[in-house]
Amino acid sequence: NRRGFYVQAEHLFRLARRKHAGCSVIYADIDGLKLVNDRLGHAAGDQLIKDASAVLRESLRDSDVLARFGGDEFVAFVLDDAHPRVMLARLRDNLHAFNLMQERTYHLAVSAGAVRCDPASGTALAAYVQLADQEMYLHKRSCLH
Repeated sequence: NRRGFYVQAEHLFRLARRKHAGCSVIYADIDGLKLVNDRLGHAAGDQLIKDASAVLRESLRDSDVLARFGGDEFVAFVLDDAHPRVMLARLRDNLHAFNLMQERTYHLAVSAGAVRCDPASGTALAAYVQLADQEMYLHKRSCLH
């Protein structure tokens, strides 16, 4: 949950600052959850959330922090020198593989935004979460057009 995310991620964020390590925040939103709930029922919607969580977790390392922020929103804090685009590409690849291998009556799609944190900037983790959320919405809007 949101509170648990900040408890765990703040600790890693402070460590990244102290060691000047690369880190990023990823904000993800499940596409079409309401449609799945309306057409297939809430049990299918719950499974969609579990599927999204599993694919997100698979796209991260065990040491990264992943939390469900709301009904269909997830946030991750990643200690990694890789550019956020690399992490988002890994997520897209894992979503594609999931959809090929599963026999679900729905297609799992996630909109995601990521921002690289600057450990020297003094910017709060919550501000990076907000920026990643804004990036996610830019991605979502660009896919609708």
